[in-house]
Amino acid sequence: MVPFLTPPELRGFFVMLTINGYATLSILQNPFFYSKLQDDFVHRSHQNPNCAHQMLPKDLSYRFQVEDKTSKMYGIPEQVEQLTEMDIERSKYSSIEQLSLFN
Repeated sequence: MVPFLTPPELRGFFVMLTINGYATLSILQNPFFYSKLQDDFVHRSHQNPNCAHQMLPKDLSYRFQVEDKTSKMYGIPEQVEQLTEMDIERSKYSSIEQLSLFN
């Protein structure tokens, strides 16, 4: 395990390792590591684990889509909802940061 990474950073690291050919499917099958990947979803707005369990594949699918890949290419369950190009571009910018530039 990589120390001191937040769950979003762990998911980014997971996707980077997967795209670069490392065997990462066992990480999703390990309950301990799986819980670390979705930890922020569990704590956000006091969501239950079932909701967090649905949000993790969505986030991973999004991260693969940003890299012009799909989770399915690597044997990872894919989220049904597809992101538009606009959604991908919006995610690259912080609305607070953009607002501060115009004030």
